[in-house]
Amino acid sequence: MAALKRAGSNYFVLQSDQKRSNGGLKHSTSSFSDRLNQMDILGESAYYVMGDNPNDPDVFNAHDQSGGAEGILGGFLDEGSIDYCCDILYRKFGFQLGSVDNQREHALLLLANAKSRERMNGGIDHVLLLHRKLVANYAEWCKFVEAEPVWYAGELNKRLTNRLHMELMLYLCIWGEAANVRHMPECICYLYHQMMLLLNGDLQVAQPFPERWYLDAVIRPIWSECAGMTTKDALGKHLEHTKVRNYDDFNEFFWRASCLAVPVDQAGARLHTHPKTYYEHRSIFTLVLNYYRIFHFNFMFLFMLAVLQYCVTISPRGGESGLMQFAALGQVVTPYSTTDLKLSLVFLVLAHALLCLFKGLLELAQSWHLLTAAFSSSTSSSLPSRLSYGSALALRLAWNGTFAALFYVMMAEGSGSGVHPWLDRFAVLGPVFLSPGATALVVTAVSPAVVRTSFWSKFVREGDSCYVGRNMTPPWSYRIVYIAFWVVLWLCKAVVSYWVLISPLMLPSLAIYDMQLDYKTHVVSVRNAGIICALWAPVFFVFCYDTQIYFTIFQAIYGAVKGMRMHTGEYHGFTDISRAFRMIPQRFDSKVVTALA
Repeated sequence: MAALKRAGSNYFVLQSDQKRSNGGLKHSTSSFSDRLNQMDILGESAYYVMGDNPNDPDVFNAHDQSGGAEGILGGFLDEGSIDYCCDILYRKFGFQLGSVDNQREHALLLLANAKSRERMNGGIDHVLLLHRKLVANYAEWCKFVEAEPVWYAGELNKRLTNRLHMELMLYLCIWGEAANVRHMPECICYLYHQMMLLLNGDLQVAQPFPERWYLDAVIRPIWSECAGMTTKDALGKHLEHTKVRNYDDFNEFFWRASCLAVPVDQAGARLHTHPKTYYEHRSIFTLVLNYYRIFHFNFMFLFMLAVLQYCVTISPRGGESGLMQFAALGQVVTPYSTTDLKLSLVFLVLAHALLCLFKGLLELAQSWHLLTAAFSSSTSSSLPSRLSYGSALALRLAWNGTFAALFYVMMAEGSGSGVHPWLDRFAVLGPVFLSPGATALVVTAVSPAVVRTSFWSKFVREGDSCYVGRNMTPPWSYRIVYIAFWVVLWLCKAVVSYWVLISPLMLPSLAIYDMQLDYKTHVVSVRNAGIICALWAPVFFVFCYDTQIYFTIFQAIYGAVKGMRMHTGEYHGFTDISRAFRMIPQRFDSKVVTALA
């Protein structure tokens, strides 16, 4: 009667328990399938499709109305097989009896829910559908650590009707007793991988582990190491992030293929010697670096428009209005020369080089503690990644610094009256400097996985060991719409800024630049640079901020057009409102609770 007593603690009295405890007698009124029918889980909902009205006589009569679980999709035949898996796993790994009971009920309800949605999911087998959802992260993890997934290798028998049942139950039993280790999903994948190997190596359970083995020998040592994150100082305050290991540090241990060589009951001991690998240095540099690309983009966008206006202004047709002022672009009027055109382009690339150099210096200041910690600890497992990142950072600083110096030499040569051999090489050196960044930009936009999975991933701060966020790239259909939205916005911003903000200031700025002014103070002015900066400072601040204005306007226009096309909020009378309220559950299922949820 032990099995019946165990099932009695569950919400359902399972048919398999009754058969085992009552000599195979069938109590149909208390079977799991009948209980599901009473809850309307497998009844009409099994053939109910979004858009069908169950109250419609044509729809209702078109389906089998037998009312039992043996309806259009067949019976619910997973009970006995799940019960067999629970017995095997309980004997093999010593899971707690109450936990096994809970996970058995959990699995049966999940399978019943998947069974009721078979037709909605295109007829995919409910066991396979649930299996895909549960072990999807495990399959991704195996791909990341370059290991072959391990599946159950036992033979089918009268009690085990599907090998996927064993894999589902093992995963749920591992998860059920994992406690706070659940916060480390890759650790769960590691436990599943290693314990499935143990199960396949002893299919007959000839060498069972004692009761509570999984909890005492596997989970408790791992959590004992994780519990160190709650350590407090003498004042009762939690230690700083950089002085204590947390979930991120422990989870990174399971991102590496080396963890597969560690037996499952030795994982806690290995974590005891695992150093801290995840650092998040909170400083002002972090805030600046997070938004630096926006500053960089705004600077270069404004400089490009200013250089374009400068080239137009010194051209023969620069005084004309509209698009006609661009007709003679590339030509100059006296006292300017083609050298001034070259210098304007050199200034544009020099500004980009200086901004990149400044960003590299900010990264060096922000990551200094990481690099020095890695170099001072030769036993740190993060040393290779820190060395590669440090080398890449040094290479970037040298690259940007060298070219910035070359472009400065070109500017100095162009300002003089002598020969300028370096300025003549700008047509070659400029594209050479810009090509690596342009290539990385195009590749990242078109196929981010190329950079993430290649050798060059070692030269970014996260290195090649970052497991999370690798599949967050949206599909091209969404990316094209998103890119088109911002391109149109920036084109409108460029047109308005060019004619409203920049054009009125170019001639006054050139005139002030050539003025010879005598200051009565001791301030040294080089070409009245202070006055020119004061003249352009409000324009720069407006240019940086007005993107929000354009975004708000564009978002309102795009949302209005989208809403009109979708007929959002169009209700003609109380009848439409009543119908909309009745459709809310169906719309919620189709729009929010998707088949992939």
